[in-house]
Parts: sequence; C-alpha cells; structure tokens
Amino acid sequence: MGEIEVKTGKQKYTEEVKELLKKYYNEPENREKYISTIFKRNKNKLLIAMLNILEEEINNYSFDESDESPLYLVSLLEVLPKTISDYPLLIQNVTTSLNGIHREINEKLHINEKNRNTRYKLLEYIRIKLDDRILEISNESPVDYDACKEDYISYLIFQVKNINFIEKAIEEYPYIVNIKDKKNVPLINRVLKVYLRAVDKYTKDKDLGPIDDLIYYKRILKMLITSDKISLNDEDKKALTKTLSDHLAKADHDVIRQKEKHTYFVNSIIMMLYGKDEENDLKNLNYEYEVHDTFKATHELEAERIRFINSNIKGKKSKKKIYTFDGEGAFELDDALSIEKEDGIYHLGVHIANPLAYISTNSILYDEARKRTRSLYFGDKCIPMIPFSLSGDTMSLNEGVYRHAMSHYFDIDAQTGELLNYRVVPEVIKVTKNLTYDKFNQDIAHGSDDDDYMETLINLCEISTFLGKVYNEDVVYQEFHNDNSKTIATSVVEKCMIYTNYNLAKLFAERNLPYIYRCHTVDDKLLSRIDQLTKKVPARSDNKFLARNYELIKNIYPRAYYTTKNVGHMGLGTDYYSHVTSPLRRFSDNIAGECIYKFLIHPYTEEDIKRYQEYIDQMADTINAKRRTLDNYEIERGRRIIK
Repeated sequence: MGEIEVKTGKQKYTEEVKELLKKYYNEPENREKYISTIFKRNKNKLLIAMLNILEEEINNYSFDESDESPLYLVSLLEVLPKTISDYPLLIQNVTTSLNGIHREINEKLHINEKNRNTRYKLLEYIRIKLDDRILEISNESPVDYDACKEDYISYLIFQVKNINFIEKAIEEYPYIVNIKDKKNVPLINRVLKVYLRAVDKYTKDKDLGPIDDLIYYKRILKMLITSDKISLNDEDKKALTKTLSDHLAKADHDVIRQKEKHTYFVNSIIMMLYGKDEENDLKNLNYEYEVHDTFKATHELEAERIRFINSNIKGKKSKKKIYTFDGEGAFELDDALSIEKEDGIYHLGVHIANPLAYISTNSILYDEARKRTRSLYFGDKCIPMIPFSLSGDTMSLNEGVYRHAMSHYFDIDAQTGELLNYRVVPEVIKVTKNLTYDKFNQDIAHGSDDDDYMETLINLCEISTFLGKVYNEDVVYQEFHNDNSKTIATSVVEKCMIYTNYNLAKLFAERNLPYIYRCHTVDDKLLSRIDQLTKKVPARSDNKFLARNYELIKNIYPRAYYTTKNVGHMGLGTDYYSHVTSPLRRFSDNIAGECIYKFLIHPYTEEDIKRYQEYIDQMADTINAKRRTLDNYEIERGRRIIK
C-alpha cells in the first residue's frame, strides 16, 4: 500500500506543476505571481516533475489536430534552466535527459515528415526551443550573450559575425536553421534581406566595394541552404527565387561592370537554392573576390620593358657583407641585413627592395598593385602583387647581382643600445648570400668557416636584445599572433624589421609629415570585455568551452589598421609603427616609400603635404577594406583546393 501512495503523491505533485505552468503560459499578465508560486516548491522535486512532464507529453504526442495544444511546454523550457541553477552537479544528467527527449522528437518528426500539418509545425517549434535550452544548460555562455534569448543564432549571425561560432552552433543544434523571429519570419529570409542590401551597397560604387559583408552573408546563406535540416520545400524555394529575381529586375546600374557583378551575386544564390552553386570553381571564386591569378597582356609587356631597361644595373663595389634570411622556398626576397661593430658602435643596415626605383607611380603596374594591395600565398603557389618576373627576379634581392634598395642605417651604442644616428638612403646594393632561417640557426649553433658571416650572425644576435626593447607585445595580442615556428633566426630578423618600421614611423611623426601608420587601438570598454574573458581562460587550455571563448576574444579583439593619424600600436606596445619592410608583397610599404622620397629625400611644398595627406587617407581606407576580403579569399581557396 505504501508504494502505491508514494506513486499517487508524485502524480498529484506533477499534475499541480503542470497546471501552474499552463497558467503561467496562458496568463502573461500574472506570470510573476505564478513563477513565485512555482519556485516556492522544492527545486529538486520540481526539476524531476518538469522532466517527467516533458517526457510524457512528447511520448504521447500525436499529429491529430483535434488534440490539446502542449504549447505550455515552451514555458516549461523557459523555467527549466532557472530550476537547475542551484544544482550544477545535475547538469550532465539533465542534459542527457533532454537529449533523449530531443531524439524522440526527431524520430516523431521523421516518421510524419510527409504530413506537415499544424501539429507537425508545433512540434518543430518545441524542438527549436528545446535546442535553446540544451545550449544554455550544457554550455557556459560567452560574455555579452544572454542564453535565454530566443534569437541566439540571430545574435551570432547579425552581431557577433563569427563564422566559426555559427558553424559550431549549426553543427551541434542543426534544427536551429529553421528558427523564426517573433513576426514568424524564417531566418533564411532575414539573412537574404541583409544579403541583398549588401549587394546593393557593393555595386553602388563604380569601383565596387566594400565586399566584406556581402561575402560574409553569402557564406551564411550557403550554410543555411545546404543544411540537410532546413525545412525548404519547393514553394519556399520558389518564393525565395522570386524575391531574388524581383530584386535583380529593379537593379539600375550605369556601369556594365556593376550590372554584371549585381547579376552574378543574385544568380549565385538562386543556383545555390537548387544545388547548382560553384562549389569547387576557382574561376568563380576569383571573379567573386576580384582576385586575378594572372596579369593582363599589357601588364606583362610593361614588366618586360622594365626588366629590359634594368637588365644591367651598376653599383659601387663595397666590402660590406649583406645577407638575406628567409623561409625555404621564399618567392620574393625584399629585405636583407648587414652589420659591423666598430669602436663600441653597431652599424646596422636594413636593406629593403625598392620597387619605386623601377616603377613610377603613374605606371599601369603601380595601378594594378594598388588594386591588389598585397601578394597572396598558397603553399607552393603565389599570386603576386607585382608580376613575378619583377618581384621574384629583377626587383628581388638575389645574391651576386646589383639591385635598387632603400637602406636604413642605424648607429647604435653597443653598451646602452641607444640609437645615435638614423638615416635612410636609396642606393644600389649587392647581396653577398641568400640564406635560410634554418642555415642561420644551424650556423649560430655549430659555427661556420666563413669568419665574416659568423661575425654578422653574432652581431645580429647581440644587437637584437636592444632592438627588441622598442616594443613590448600585449599578452592577448601575442596569444593571437603567436608563431609556434619562431626560432632564433626568425626572432632576430623580426626584431630588425620591427625596429625599422618603428623608427621610420617615429621620424615622420616627430616631423609632422604625411605618412601611413600601422596602428592598433583598444578602447576601455573592449579592454574590460577582454579582461572578463581572459580571467576565465587559462593559457593554452584544451577545454572545449575555453577554446570557444578564445575564439570570441580573437573575434572581438580589434585588428591593426592603416591610417594617417598616429595613435600607436597597442598590440606591440609602441607609440609609433608602420610597414615599410615588405614592398614587394604589400602596397602599404610602397606608400611609405613614396613618403620617404617626397619628404625625406626631395624638397616639398605645403601643397605636397596637403595632397599626400588626402591621398594616403584614401589609400589607407582602400587597403583596410580589402584586407578581410583577401583573408577570406585565402581561406575559401584553400577549402576548394582541398576538396
């Protein structure tokens, strides 16, 4: 008898909880009263009762439209996380139970897939809410994310804009792709609307741009459309296709190239809807991102002319030993080092390839480099900014041949590291030897029979301690720019380049002359957000959740950018910084080179200052806008080649 009484008591308690939850759902104006009544109960018993209610309702769920609606389960799922908050040790068990119920819902939906009536859609809705609750209970939430929000995936897509987060959310909770907002608008329709706005914005400018948002939302649409869990029937596809076709019909462009691009981006989504997108087509990818594997015939011919007239560069003979140090198989050699120690002073030379000595700023090759903004690298392939016949040969600092260079000479006190003198000289140099980082590391460890070469290595290692003092990397910046392959050689060369970039930027800042700075700033609010996260995330954690938070930090941590206004580089911990040491692969470094010629070598006027200020502002904006686009291109190209 006792056993029967206990069972009856549980049933009665469960029924009372069910009635309270129904009232909570049906009477929004009295929810505060009902939630108070619910939580007066023993939370352990309440938790068990709610799980029993949920399991029973799903087990007995039918697709008969005359059955009573179980929508009060939405309220149950809303209350559930608050119930478990006092019992963290039960999270695993509760999650297991909820996942079991989730599987039961999936099974019922699968069996009744051909009968998509109101009850079917209702169960789909409950499943989406269940997804949200499992997500909230089983994963600690990132800063600034309230997991109780119904628009979790919308938050990720439209605010965080982190592709990795969105991919992971769809992978773990695949049915989330069918989520609808409070106006019952499907997620895919909302994303499509924003995508078409991005298409309009991109094609509005005759020069096209910016493209970042357009590419981003296209990737999101692809995730949604290609998900095997999205509920897109033929009617849905027809409606979306009509939206796209209508948008295309209304487009009005004066420039043919704008019209072509607009048509491409609209049609690519229509084809995607019907499984006919350009998955592995590099030609389409290049067109989409405005990246060109080859140069036009006119560019190649101009490159040949420049090669011809610079085929026999002459320079002065010098006893100075100059070496390049690069990774194995480097495509373009644009920096070299020389160093001597005399009377307690290091004489350091940082020699940078000088494209401006070969190509005038009104050349079509300079125009093309301005469009490309930088070289792209893919394993053993390079898409150069300047035709490779020039950047990899005629302009490259190859050993044993004379080359135009912009040499930065530093006289540094060997005892204190004080910079005694700094000068920038355009000259013709001859590199003694092209060497690799591996060769540097091997010889500094085991020695070499070449005394001049060994003296160079030793002096570079000694002076690098002084050079490194001009910057002090922020720990978060260092974490996300960490290179696990860093060696003595790469560290020494890096310090020489940073030292050069720093001192040239400082020189222009102190003289208040137009210049292109490389800056990095983080405001106090963002620092606070990062601090909250880093306190929770121990370095090098393998924990799944902590790794996700590192991804969030990386996403919200601002990128460095180009500007004419020097505000320092917080990530490197310097008051001044620029890019000047890689002009064969970065256009920004050539703008810095232009500034050197215009304001340090040649005479200039106030009109020159005003004109260059405007020009550099414009170019900094262009390079900044294209940077993320090219980063995404490299990722997408890598994916397609692997496939």
